[in-house]
Formats: sequence, structure tokens, C-alpha cells
Amino acid sequence: MPLFNTAFKQAGLKILLYTGNVDAVVPYVATEYYLEQMGWKVVQQKKAIKNPRGSLEGWVTQYENNLYYYVINAAGHMVPCEKPSAALNMFENFIAGNL
Repeated sequence: MPLFNTAFKQAGLKILLYTGNVDAVVPYVATEYYLEQMGWKVVQQKKAIKNPRGSLEGWVTQYENNLYYYVINAAGHMVPCEKPSAALNMFENFIAGNL
């Protein structure tokens, strides 16, 4: 396991990684594979997140040591530009500890 990975795990930081599920630059499944290869263990399997209107907004997976991987539905590489409302909800929920 690389040294920087160990440092992140021991630092006690709360980490949010996010992407869109139609990102052609960095496919979300590649990031999931990368996290697995880096040794991050899943604590809570992927769960659906709905927006305040009840529509599917995305999915979040919680990994050990407070790492959250959030995938925004129907967004590409530029989530805040393409889905600003979903991005804001994601950040607010992350900061409030509601993921």
C-alpha cells in the first residue's frame, strides 16, 4: 500500500470524491476500481440519494476512514457546472454529515 494512502487513512480526515455517471474523461467505475486496488474497504454499499423533489440525484458509497464516493446521476466531468443543484446538495449533506 503506498505511503500516501496510509497517511490519508491515519490523518482522520473526512474525504469526498465525486464524479458524474456519464463522465467520459474518468469513468466512475474506474475510480471504484482504483479505490479497491488502493485497499480502501467498503463500509456502506452504494445507496441511492434522492433530491428534495424525490428524483434520483446520485449514489454514495462509504469507505473506511470517512471516505465517501459520490456519483451524480446524468452528470459528466464538470459536476458543479452540469448539475449545480445536485452538487450543492451533495456538499451540504457531506458537510452536515448526512451521507
